[in-house]
Amino acid sequence: MTPMVDHLHSMKTIATVIFFITILQNSICQGNDPGPHCNGESRMTPFNRRDFLQGHNFKRVLLAGGNFRVSFPPAGNMNYLTYNCDLEQAAHEIASACHLYDYYDFNYVGNNSAKFEGPYFDINFITDAVNQWWDLGKKYSNLENLTPSEDNSPMIPFLQMANGETAELGCSYNLCESTDDDSSSFFLLVCKYGKPYIETGKAIYTEGKACNSCGGKCVWSMLCDNTAV
Repeated sequence: MTPMVDHLHSMKTIATVIFFITILQNSICQGNDPGPHCNGESRMTPFNRRDFLQGHNFKRVLLAGGNFRVSFPPAGNMNYLTYNCDLEQAAHEIASACHLYDYYDFNYVGNNSAKFEGPYFDINFITDAVNQWWDLGKKYSNLENLTPSEDNSPMIPFLQMANGETAELGCSYNLCESTDDDSSSFFLLVCKYGKPYIETGKAIYTEGKACNSCGGKCVWSMLCDNTAV
């Protein structure tokens, strides 16, 4: 790496750190905000909803700013996610079935799931689930031109989180009893994403300067808030 390139890389790193410190400060200021409320059968609390939502949006900020991986350029149309109670109910129904969908297929997309041993719910399960899905984008780096093919099915959970056009999500979890007598109970965490879903042959987002393709307000200078009037 040449001195000039090294200098530019260092400056970008410093700018990124400052940017995320600002976001963290804003989050701390909003720490007393319990998050979205929903009426339904889900076990979710407002704080759980907030943690799922913030976890997703923080990851999308990284991607939109071009700070995730070299193979993923900045995104001009990365939407800011909002919480949807109908999607939470759909996630609740999936979680209640107590079946972990860990076989990924582009014919069956729209939700992510993660399994953690019980019998007590740990708030860190939410962060761990979000990281588990997102880290598949680090493990598999063979996505060409941001456009999925059938070969990219192992990274579907990441692709769903990184889908620029998705604007809503809802999540839930359920305590499940194992069908194996030698296994303990477990928690199944599920997030359901709003349409349009990812599909083969279609780029997961539009490359460009962050918020360059926004039709509404820009959040954190990185994400498009298309709910703004």
